[in-house]
Amino acid sequence: MRPKRRNVVSDDSAQDNIEYALLLAFIILAACCIVMLSGESVENIWTQSNGVLSQAHSAATGSGS
Repeated sequence: MRPKRRNVVSDDSAQDNIEYALLLAFIILAACCIVMLSGESVENIWTQSNGVLSQAHSAATGSGS
């Protein structure tokens, strides 16, 4: 029983797994923040691009709508 107890105490794999889990959680949190903060900017770019393409289509087809 005693050698088993020493093995568990000296085994660092659980600590390593916790550290990797915390690092992964931090990376996911940072990615979510980046996506949330850039969402409005992407929407503005999409809206402007859509307007330019609509104008180009109208000019190419000669229609007013």
